[in-house]
Amino acid sequence: MNPSDFWRELKRRNVFKVAGVYAVAGWVLIQIAATTFPFLNIPDWCVRLVIALILLGFPIALILAWAFEMTPDGVKRTEEVSEEQSVTKTTGKKLNYALIIALALAVIILSYKLFTGQSTAATAPGKSIAVLPFENLSSDSSNAYFADGMQDMILTKLDQVGGLKVISRTSTEKYKSHPGNLTTIARELHVAVVLEGSVQKAGNQVLVNVQLINAHSDQHLWAQDYTRTLSNVFAVEGDVAGKIAQALKIKLAPAEKKTISRNPTDNGDAFDLFLKANFQVDRYNNTVILPDSALKWYHQAIKLDTSFALAYANLANAERLWSRIRDRDSLINQALLHVRKALSINPNLATARIYLGDIYELTDQNDNRAETEWKKARQLSPNNADVLQRLSNIDINKGRWDAALAKLKLAVELDPKNSKRYLGLAYIETDLRHYKKALQFFDQAGQINPTDGQVLYNKTQFYTNLGKLELAGKELQLVKKASPSMLAQIGDYRLKYYIDGINRDFKKQLIDLQKEDSLANEFRRQGQTGFGQAGSPELLNIIAYRIGKTYYFMGKHKQATRYFQQLLGKLSIFSPDESPGDKSDRLDLLAACYAFLGQRGKAIATIKKVIQLNPVTDHYPDYYYYEEHMAAIYAHYADNNHAITILERVFSSKGTGYLTVTSLKNNPIWDPLRKDTRFQTLVHKYTEHEQEAAL
Repeated sequence: MNPSDFWRELKRRNVFKVAGVYAVAGWVLIQIAATTFPFLNIPDWCVRLVIALILLGFPIALILAWAFEMTPDGVKRTEEVSEEQSVTKTTGKKLNYALIIALALAVIILSYKLFTGQSTAATAPGKSIAVLPFENLSSDSSNAYFADGMQDMILTKLDQVGGLKVISRTSTEKYKSHPGNLTTIARELHVAVVLEGSVQKAGNQVLVNVQLINAHSDQHLWAQDYTRTLSNVFAVEGDVAGKIAQALKIKLAPAEKKTISRNPTDNGDAFDLFLKANFQVDRYNNTVILPDSALKWYHQAIKLDTSFALAYANLANAERLWSRIRDRDSLINQALLHVRKALSINPNLATARIYLGDIYELTDQNDNRAETEWKKARQLSPNNADVLQRLSNIDINKGRWDAALAKLKLAVELDPKNSKRYLGLAYIETDLRHYKKALQFFDQAGQINPTDGQVLYNKTQFYTNLGKLELAGKELQLVKKASPSMLAQIGDYRLKYYIDGINRDFKKQLIDLQKEDSLANEFRRQGQTGFGQAGSPELLNIIAYRIGKTYYFMGKHKQATRYFQQLLGKLSIFSPDESPGDKSDRLDLLAACYAFLGQRGKAIATIKKVIQLNPVTDHYPDYYYYEEHMAAIYAHYADNNHAITILERVFSSKGTGYLTVTSLKNNPIWDPLRKDTRFQTLVHKYTEHEQEAAL
């Protein structure tokens, strides 16, 4: 058979069409397997088996298409069917339909991957790594802090390598030390290589094993055992970071080499105490009091090695955390002293720059010094997602919304399994009135951690602010399941408070507020009085204000006055430990109390003072938040012109999406404005906008 006849026969027998349908359908099947098998806990080798079978079947399909033909009388060899009897044209049309369907499925899968940000493992950047939790092989389980600390120290070194993408610890801590599904993990974290490790500590002896693995081929790129004593184990993390850079062919800059090779300390006992203290602080949160032992161990480490810069820096951070609960000024001053000591020893210590910025953020009226320190930290530690989130928050305060989004999205790339990053994106999109995008990020945060009470509660608030009360109620039920204690109970009362206000059922609102007040006081008696805790004085003051306001709307002005007068006594007291933010919140509530007590001059003067404390150049969201409160005071006194002018300014400003038309329609504080045509025009204008952008 000559080539032209052979080519014509290939076309007549639909071999090309079979090849096309098979190739597209095979690709679709591979994508389905690669996407669904991990969620069904099917081993990774099964995906490889599917790929192998599909590849093996391709030539078989072509041979069958050439050798056989499907006729009305069944399958026959092609040579046995004359061209007049052949139905290959009919079969070709069917194959065309099959190809169209297969291509449509391929387009759907590609669109899904683009929309959800998924990608195949093969597209992961080659110089990218995830450091999995180190396994504690010590017979004494109390040595877990040492394995945890070694992983953290190696991560800290790798964070400083500019040519390497390093996934944050918060995204890797959910995985096992030696999982069998590295391909799946690499796909989820979008990395090319994984570092596994184990630590065995017995007395003064330490054995550290590490292995660098290509996650897509299971090939070991490098492995090493380090047998050390406490007196020299602290050099391991620098050596590991250097070997990883070498294995991945990353050329280190001289400054990077110097930073990576620098030991944190030369004293083994100091290093051991330091890791113990870190282990305690890492487990600290707002509902758990930081153990005194952590501060004690840091101090002991510093006493053993007075040049231990990282210990000084971490001590400063622990003192800053402690200051939220007690002795604020004293602890902040100590923290400043210790972090500056760390920088005097090592000016290029990124950790110290981060913590110095944290202290400045807490103490300064603006974020300029904090931003300077965090920018330095970003240069020193380019893989630190926490620094990116801090700088994103600065951008928000400066009204730089696009920059804020860009930095936070970079943080998500470095920390893809941290629901708090997505929560931050949801906040920004909400402020920008991009409510559909915000909901997508809320959903992504929930997918990462379905039982995260904070995510669920904030999603409840999101729905409530948009007037989606049925959806808010459903989310609240999830909050109750995820966090059946404080968060759910307070969230339940706040949702009821909002609904009661919409219905102007102030009697029921009062009952719910009194229940919330009892609950908060119970938490106060349990000692949960720190910053952001359920029994904090700030929360109790807000509840008392709401009770007074509800009495006012009920027409019971005598009872309302009693609550507002009591609050005046508390809110007029200046505390030397008060941060600039706390001062603004206190004066804001004080202004509202003055308004309800009929002291208009004091109310306006006080809220203007709050706004002056929060200039738009440095406190963009806060500025408009307090402007809205000033509009509410004017509305209370039926000064419609001032109130509506301010509301128009707030609504027309970028980043004020927390104030919704729904709240204007439902909040009784705006009732004095409802008959004003300017107010009605404002509501109508932004109702249309909200409907276009909402869910």
